[in-house]
Amino acid sequence: MKEPDKLMTAKEAIKKFVRDGCSLTLANFATSEPFALVHEVIRQRKRNLYLIKSSGFMASDQLLAAGCLKRILTSWHLRMSPTSYYSPIDKLLKEKKVEVEDYTNWTVAARLLAGAWGLPFFPVRDSLLLTDIARIRSFEGENKLKVIENPFRPGERVVLVPPLNPDVALIHAQRADVHGNVQLWGPLGDTVYAALASKVIIASVEEIVEEENIRRSPFLTILPDFRVNALVHEEWGAHPMECLGYYDMDEPFLLIWYALLTRKMMESFMDEWIFGVENRREYIEHYIERFGIEKLNSLRAKKYLSDTVNLGSTFEGDMKRWGIEWSIFDQPISEMVEWEVEG
Repeated sequence: MKEPDKLMTAKEAIKKFVRDGCSLTLANFATSEPFALVHEVIRQRKRNLYLIKSSGFMASDQLLAAGCLKRILTSWHLRMSPTSYYSPIDKLLKEKKVEVEDYTNWTVAARLLAGAWGLPFFPVRDSLLLTDIARIRSFEGENKLKVIENPFRPGERVVLVPPLNPDVALIHAQRADVHGNVQLWGPLGDTVYAALASKVIIASVEEIVEEENIRRSPFLTILPDFRVNALVHEEWGAHPMECLGYYDMDEPFLLIWYALLTRKMMESFMDEWIFGVENRREYIEHYIERFGIEKLNSLRAKKYLSDTVNLGSTFEGDMKRWGIEWSIFDQPISEMVEWEVEG
């Protein structure tokens, strides 16, 4: 059995792997934002980060409001009405304190896919050239995209986008074993590509389960243990976003953020919910103090079980008939086979 040396607290993981000036991706797409990890980045006052995120939401907003970000590469960032919400990205853009490079949702995913697969570039349709995305360029400059002629169809243009390889990926998932085999279900979008394209992966999970549980549902494993650098056991780690099978989106709490009208109100919110607590456990304890345990429990997901599938195979049956145990694959090859060399 391997030692669970990847298990650490959010504080330890962020301190060890996230440095000022590094590129950072929040790998989750649409659900299960890694809020516990993001809040720790903010608490440690990391600066000049380059955020890569196909779709920005409240977590991106909070990194902006805390002064953590220097650059953003994205395709979409939620912005409520400027008359009803103090928008950090609008204010920082006007003050020229943050740079934004704008792509389409697919081209962000294509760049992460190229990064995950080790490709030098990824081809996309030339319809991108009809948009201001191709014309208006920020810090990527001439390397934002390139245009070549399709070698298979002369006269047809092909747009090439370069790979993305973020320094660090933050991701929140449902469960993992102590070795770091991470399982996530629900909308994936570019989650897998964003994580695997990154040099370092920090994963927080709701639950640490036995290795056998992981093996019984291998199709849910999105990250293998050898790619995960730090594993953080963090219940309610995605709140106020949902984590399927564990809890629902806390819409009233989300709306508190998007009802903040001034910079001072936003700082007060962060003082209370980020800087005013030591970790996610204290965050949830404070939530219970403010809103009650009944409110928290009302967010817990109702059961909606998936169907079961038969993972048995002829190969496995043959192995047993031949008297071979699966455990031999945990041994070095030198212990399984004795090689004879003649001459």
